[in-house]
Amino acid sequence: MKNGMWKLGLAVALAAALPVMAKAPEQPQVESVSPHRWLGPAKAIHLAKTNSRPVAGVFVITVANTGRIGDKVYLNSKPDYKDPACLTFELQPHMLHELEAKLGGDVQEMLAGKTVAVWGAVKRVPIVNEDAPKKIIYFQTHVFVSDPNEVRIVPADLEASD
Repeated sequence: MKNGMWKLGLAVALAAALPVMAKAPEQPQVESVSPHRWLGPAKAIHLAKTNSRPVAGVFVITVANTGRIGDKVYLNSKPDYKDPACLTFELQPHMLHELEAKLGGDVQEMLAGKTVAVWGAVKRVPIVNEDAPKKIIYFQTHVFVSDPNEVRIVPADLEASD
């Protein structure tokens, strides 16, 4: 399928799914952006900074670094995940086995260096001082991804709205 058709197909599917996903009781209440726009790191970080609730949309990064803490996998848009300009895709534990089956290997190995689009909700995550848990050191920006079908490897020249 041509790139434009895939984008259109995903946009139509997301537009149809958005009302259903927003009403699911287990989902946090989120704002949403047009599913017809692919949002890159700069726009996603701006949305997270300017909204108190998570913002749902389609986000795109080229994976510069990966990490695993416990059962979660993190895909980062910058080599240094602490960089304020880094957008991180946080892949939830319950989806990893199915995503690995879909990709044909370890998630971190299969997605490192690839341009990846996800459907998820972006939010600022406070990073606290472990010695003083109420003291926020800085914020990271994460897109929470909970469904393996919402993760796609896309062409590297995909233009995101930033």
